[in-house]
Amino acid sequence: MEGRGPYRIYDPGGSVPSGEASAAFERLVKENSRLKEKMQGIKMLGELLEESQMEATRLRQKAEELVKDNELLPPPSPSLGSFDPLAELTGKDSNVTAPPTAPACPSDKPAPVQKPPSSGTSSEFEVVTPEEQNSPESSSHANAMALGPLPHEDGNLMLHLQRLETTLSVCAEEPDHSQLFTHLGRMALEFNRLASKVHKNEQRTSILQTLCEQLRKENEALKAKLDKGLEQRDQAAERLREENLELKKLLMSNGNKEGASGQPGSPKMEGTGKKAVAGQQQASVTAGKVPEVAALGAAEKKVKMLEQQRSELLEVNKQWDQHFQSMKQQYEQKITELRQKLADLQKQVTDLEAEREQKQRDFDRKLLLAKSKIEMEE
Repeated sequence: MEGRGPYRIYDPGGSVPSGEASAAFERLVKENSRLKEKMQGIKMLGELLEESQMEATRLRQKAEELVKDNELLPPPSPSLGSFDPLAELTGKDSNVTAPPTAPACPSDKPAPVQKPPSSGTSSEFEVVTPEEQNSPESSSHANAMALGPLPHEDGNLMLHLQRLETTLSVCAEEPDHSQLFTHLGRMALEFNRLASKVHKNEQRTSILQTLCEQLRKENEALKAKLDKGLEQRDQAAERLREENLELKKLLMSNGNKEGASGQPGSPKMEGTGKKAVAGQQQASVTAGKVPEVAALGAAEKKVKMLEQQRSELLEVNKQWDQHFQSMKQQYEQKITELRQKLADLQKQVTDLEAEREQKQRDFDRKLLLAKSKIEMEE
């Protein structure tokens, strides 16, 4: 008991500083923001495509109006032969009538614009209203209705990239240029879906980052609480040890006094007078021993009580040590799982970045090829 100190807990270490994890999360967030900006550029490309479709629709309507005016005139003379290409552009004969107007709807919603029948030429586009152009959901729905049913969408980004690659290949190798804008519309839809998937991945990453931050704060709070408890127990054990030393010193001093008082006063005394003096001295010593024995018994009781308290403190300290070790193992396991998730996300983002760059190069090359083909045809 004398040479044994308080029960201490030593942290073996091995914990990774939170600075590395936070730096990795910051890099991941920056990469996601860069991908988001690039996806916004792709969305702008789709919006430009929609604007070009609207412009082509207006030109087609003007051509139809010119054809109607031409029908009301007498048979064409040689001077009016220049209007024949307009009829060819619209892909309709001279006896085509205007499409019937839709009846007024009783509801407050505006009546949808009626689409003319498709003639199979490159001038056939979908009419997009400004409200549909401003809302991406309505625009995507209108494009999907115009381009026909698409395959069922799932959460795999690789599937969207494969669809985009297939659409690019078909667009580059399409011999019929009347279907070129249809394929471009499909590409715009695929880009929109890909951007939404990237946005969902970014939201999932932000949720994981928030979860990691909460776990880190809880871990720090538990560590501070455990350190405070250990410090308080060390202080209590130190006070008990000091009291134990003081009690030992008191017991030793009482024993020395008892030994000094128990020695014979004068062993060589002779005669009756000397025996009487010795009897008086022994009686006085016996009377002085009574309070010392009582003080010694109280000190022994106090020592036993302190020993019991010390054993209880050691038992509580062991329980806290076991609880600390179990909590530490749990949080280390959680940190390992979060690191694994972070590594998987970083690998996925790296693969997506490399794949996106490759697809962008292929897309630019095929787009230039398609543009050159269109220019050659024109």
